[in-house]
Amino acid sequence: QPTVDASAQVESSQPIIETSAQVETLQPTVDASAQVESSQPIIDASAQEEVETLDDILDKAYDAREKGRVWQAIEFYRKALERYRTDEYAPFVAIDLGNLYKEHALYSKAIKIYEEALTLPEVKRNISVKKEFVRNLEYLRVVRDILLKHRALSTPFGKISNEILQEIDVEFQATRIYSAQKR
Repeated sequence: QPTVDASAQVESSQPIIETSAQVETLQPTVDASAQVESSQPIIDASAQEEVETLDDILDKAYDAREKGRVWQAIEFYRKALERYRTDEYAPFVAIDLGNLYKEHALYSKAIKIYEEALTLPEVKRNISVKKEFVRNLEYLRVVRDILLKHRALSTPFGKISNEILQEIDVEFQATRIYSAQKR
């Protein structure tokens, strides 16, 4: 059966398929039940699937992001989190995805991804990382609420006016003080 030679994939994202017998061409097969010769070789589906490492997926996300293909980058980040949620790097993937959402004024999605990140095993294990996610969640909620108040929720984070940023900072500090007093 054909196999994927992962070591030969350095320059190409397409899998290189070779047969175990190193046959130069794949022979058509005959479906005995239909007595019809097929022009398509039978290829094991698992051999066609490209095994993607976390680094492979993140490289694609970074590349899409650099080329301005935001939705494609988001899909790659989500794929990375789905497949590698137990990886020690998963919290950083969540941060990158949250920042991408924030850069494009998708504050509710950024909040949701940070909430989901709190369930990542690496975040649960590391109290300082967990605290940072909680802090970012609090900040993003303030950003969302202040922008909503100003009817500016579609403003990307990098384009928020200085006046609104100051208001966000004041409100965030008040929220932090209130949270500390509750404990």
